[in-house]
Amino acid sequence: MAQVRLQGGGDALPDQNASKGSRRDGALGSCLQSNKGYEHHRHQAADRSDRGLRYTRVLAKEGLLFLAIGTAVGALLSLILFSLTVVSFPLLLERDVDFVTAMVTSVRAVVTSPLPMIGWAAVIVVLTIVSALPYFLGLVVTLPVLGHATWHLYRRIVEPLPV
Repeated sequence: MAQVRLQGGGDALPDQNASKGSRRDGALGSCLQSNKGYEHHRHQAADRSDRGLRYTRVLAKEGLLFLAIGTAVGALLSLILFSLTVVSFPLLLERDVDFVTAMVTSVRAVVTSPLPMIGWAAVIVVLTIVSALPYFLGLVVTLPVLGHATWHLYRRIVEPLPV
């Protein structure tokens, strides 16, 4: 094997492609060739390991903990949003009140009767998921029905205006 001197002195490295061109081209060609092989091997290894890695990450103890914490945080945020809006939107449409009063009234309604309200939230979630399955076309029917039902729920919960 021929030896290639590094610029600025340094140690000599073997040149496998010295007969194919100048020293510089041979070293560069060798580096590029080994880089191609490395990239090819790395992509093949990533393709093979990626399939198993998805399941390993999710099913590992840390993955399950991540899913549990994420689900709990999402449920808490959904409960807060539901509590703030379940009665406040219809109240704002019917009466001349500010949004803070509407949100306080909505939270008070949820705190007063939590089980029926959580049941109503579960109905909303299930119907929305089921109606989203056929390419979201079911929402055309489900959303007006849920809006109408929410209006009737509001009318039962909040006292009517004195005449």
